[in-house]
Amino acid sequence: MLNDVLITNSVTATQEYVRIINHLKAENLIVAVGVQGHAHVFKVGVPNAPTIDGRPWAAEEDIRVHKASLDRIAATGVPIQVTELDLDGLAAGGVPGDEVQLADYRRVFATLWEHPGVDGVTLWGR
Repeated sequence: MLNDVLITNSVTATQEYVRIINHLKAENLIVAVGVQGHAHVFKVGVPNAPTIDGRPWAAEEDIRVHKASLDRIAATGVPIQVTELDLDGLAAGGVPGDEVQLADYRRVFATLWEHPGVDGVTLWGR
C-alpha cells in the first residue's frame, strides 16, 4: 500500500501520485492506495500543519477538488483507503468547536465515504 498526505488537495500532487501508482501497478507492487485525511488538507488555518521540504501546498476547502482527485486516483483501478481522517473541532468565529467539527465531517466525510473508488475510511484522532 502506498500512503501519503497532501494529495487530494492538489492537482499537481495527485498527478504525481497517479504516475507513481501506475508505475507500481505495472510492476504488480501495489494492491491499495492511501490518502491521509488530516484536517490541514481540508481546512485553511489549522494550527500545527506540517511543512514538507520542496513540496509547497495549501489546504483546499472546496470538496469538489478532493472528489476530482479521488476520481483521478480511482481511474488507476487501485482501491483507495482514506487513512487518518481527523477533522479538528476548533472553535471559530464564535461557533463552538463541536459544531465546527460536525459541519466539517458533514462536508468531508460523505464525499469520501460515498466515492465509488474508496474502499474504506479510518478515523484517527482524539
